[in-house]
Amino acid sequence: MLLKFAIADFLDEKELQNLSKNTLDGYRIFFREFKRWSTENEVLDASDVTHAHIKSYLLYCKNERGNNPTTINVKLKNLNTFLPLIG
Repeated sequence: MLLKFAIADFLDEKELQNLSKNTLDGYRIFFREFKRWSTENEVLDASDVTHAHIKSYLLYCKNERGNNPTTINVKLKNLNTFLPLIG
């Protein structure tokens, strides 16, 4: 499944779980950034995301975006929630 569709499905599922608006907004902001990074790095299919991609993305967040460890851990948590669902 294309990553953009997998993300849309994930966000729909989270909305059905009646998560707060702030939580949903946080997911949307995160996935907008992750989708942009994925496109730039030619990771277009959800099933193609590997441990190496996740590591590369988190290093990008640290080194190029200047994210602090807490922010990086939130992003990792988001990915760990999302990736098992796309199986």
